[in-house]
Amino acid sequence: MRSPTSESSRCQDTPKIRRGVACENCRRKKVACDTGKPTCGNCKRSTTRLVCFYPGSKKTKRLPLLVKKLRSLEAEVGALQAASDLASASEQESWFWGVWDFSSPLFLSVRLNTVANDSLEPRNRVSPPAEWQWITFVDPPPSLSNFLLSAAQTHAFDFSADFDVANMLSARNSRDNSRLAVINALYLLGCYFSPGPLNALEPLFLSRVRRYRARGLEDANRLVDFIKASALLAHYFLFRMRLLEGFDAASTAIRFAFGAGLHDLCPEKYRQAGMRHLLQPVDSELGEYIGVWWQVFALDRGMALLCQEPISISDEKIQTPWPQMGEEYERGNIRYEDNTVLSLYDIRSSAACARGNTPTALLNKSFALYERAARIGSGMVDAEFKATDNAIQRFYSSIPQTYHAIDQPGAIDSAAIFARTFALGSILQLHGQLAQKGDRESHRRCFEAVDGITDIILELKRSQSDDISRLLGTSWLLAREFLERELKRLENGTPADQITAERVRLQLAEVKWAFQKIHEQIGRYTNNIDLTRKRS
Repeated sequence: MRSPTSESSRCQDTPKIRRGVACENCRRKKVACDTGKPTCGNCKRSTTRLVCFYPGSKKTKRLPLLVKKLRSLEAEVGALQAASDLASASEQESWFWGVWDFSSPLFLSVRLNTVANDSLEPRNRVSPPAEWQWITFVDPPPSLSNFLLSAAQTHAFDFSADFDVANMLSARNSRDNSRLAVINALYLLGCYFSPGPLNALEPLFLSRVRRYRARGLEDANRLVDFIKASALLAHYFLFRMRLLEGFDAASTAIRFAFGAGLHDLCPEKYRQAGMRHLLQPVDSELGEYIGVWWQVFALDRGMALLCQEPISISDEKIQTPWPQMGEEYERGNIRYEDNTVLSLYDIRSSAACARGNTPTALLNKSFALYERAARIGSGMVDAEFKATDNAIQRFYSSIPQTYHAIDQPGAIDSAAIFARTFALGSILQLHGQLAQKGDRESHRRCFEAVDGITDIILELKRSQSDDISRLLGTSWLLAREFLERELKRLENGTPADQITAERVRLQLAEVKWAFQKIHEQIGRYTNNIDLTRKRS
């Protein structure tokens, strides 16, 4: 007789068979199945089949449903991720172009944030090394001075200046505060155009420029240097996107220049009796004063272009002649008659001719034509439209065809590229609205202008140039907008012109490449390096 204990132990050792796992035959007969594999005990005894078929339990039947549900959820997640990636790509694309689209919400928000987020504080929050502390008390050593001035001179076209490094070095020991403000402003720009450790010196030179500038205004001596230093400082702030300070310094330079009469400079023999301005330079100084005026003019037109602000001084008020070579000023050969802004639109004047012009003259004529084209293109005054169109054509056709600097083998001619690009941008500004309204001639002119812009971009690509003016982006934006409209028109046409559409796509890709190079350049000039060194 078996004891209850041994019986209980045996029952515990025997594994329990889960319900719902019987083979198909046992399930049909409604008998207990031991779930043996490949054949259960009942089927072996009945010899009805060699292998049992197990259809599965309720639990295993839910697996396909769960798999299906999982795949459905994965599909939904994938769709949401794709939508998120598309939105992110759209946002990135908007940011990419918005850096130059000065009416875009992105650029407007940058302006607002610059004003709101303590713009008066230096953006270069870096600590200078201990061995650089001397610069707060004395002048930098000659080697550093020469390096910074040379760096600034290399990029002088970007801030519409023309200066001699040797003359600036000889003026380092000057006691004139306004002169020292100019020199330190050039040091400041030299630091900016030398990405790396020298960026740490920007706050120090900035404080010196402000100090000397304030003292120079108190002295009321060399007002022309005060205006020049203000213009240089404004360019620095604009390069750094410190717009509030840039507006302040630019406004100071423009108002002082206009109030001092720099807009109405002329040789002594042309001055009318009884008409006096605050600054009345003799002929030997006239070249310097003319250069300062056109530096201020470029600042005014550049700000109007960059920030969608109205110009401060109208073309009609300007009588100062275009800048010339320094050698011509030394010889007293100053071309005054019919040689100012409004002369560009006079068919009898040679002012619209670009041959023999200085880089500063090319820059300022480009600004003048571009601003007027934008204004006339929206107003559609027939006489002014034709005069402006004729001036742009004369200017563009006379710009040197070469893209490379004559005196620097392998280097690009920044002035020629800038002038050609802006002249083509002026055509797009002038004819853009008429082209959208269906005017065939304006459409043809716009297409030719875009072809010219993409040719310039291809030349920059071939020359592997890294030094490209950011302001060229304004004309590139116009080219991009025209190409996108043209591509949409071609794709929606019946039948679609696939060959021309593919050509437009290639041109759009070249414009995108040019913007990418500018983004890389901005990255080089805006990345600040923390130069704090840990003392061991």
